[in-house]
Amino acid sequence: MKSNYKESDAFLLHATKFKETSLLCVFFSKEFGKVSAVAKGARSKKSKFQALTVPGAIFKIAFSGKNELKTLTSCESLETLDIKRNNFKIYLYLNEIILKLLESYEPMPEVYENILQIFKFLDENDKYSVELKLRHFEYNLISELGYGFNIDRDIEGEIIDSKSYYSFNPQSGFIKGKMGQKILGLHLINFLNNNFSDTETRFSLKMIMRAAIENVLEKPISSREVFK
Repeated sequence: MKSNYKESDAFLLHATKFKETSLLCVFFSKEFGKVSAVAKGARSKKSKFQALTVPGAIFKIAFSGKNELKTLTSCESLETLDIKRNNFKIYLYLNEIILKLLESYEPMPEVYENILQIFKFLDENDKYSVELKLRHFEYNLISELGYGFNIDRDIEGEIIDSKSYYSFNPQSGFIKGKMGQKILGLHLINFLNNNFSDTETRFSLKMIMRAAIENVLEKPISSREVFK
């Protein structure tokens, strides 16, 4: 086997037309992180890469090449997840933050496993459980990338008080009693206790994670625009 030939489990993040019949694909792989590869002839009727068009598919991919842009040599469908329409927004959102946040060819197997767990979790649980798992995934991803912040304490090191209000700075954390965005301490405590039944808690945590992710991103999340 050639030294530049590699294979891994992966899912497709994004694909665009490339030349006359090919696709330029970006995968998130378990072994190699984000991988860009050309699927030659993928848009032809008899292509061996027709499985790429199936949303929610998990693949065993093989690719080769010494440059950053690889050539896809095989793509076998291992499993197809049932992403129902009402959860497709979450599916697209997760694909986009992986696409925009992670560097190419940096293996992150734990992130890979966590995101697959969310995909499989989507249609098996109520929306509150899905939201909670999604917020934990966002927080853990931000922390792993080196942009983490304390949720149990404010920037002064004081334990979050359930009755106090806080503002949030993505670069430092929570500031007690300052002007600006107001977050009740109880919402943060609820998150830490996996209590996500309260509407205001869910809204606060969504805004916190959105601000934290957008602080890292060079470009804003566009998957939201599709569903407006």
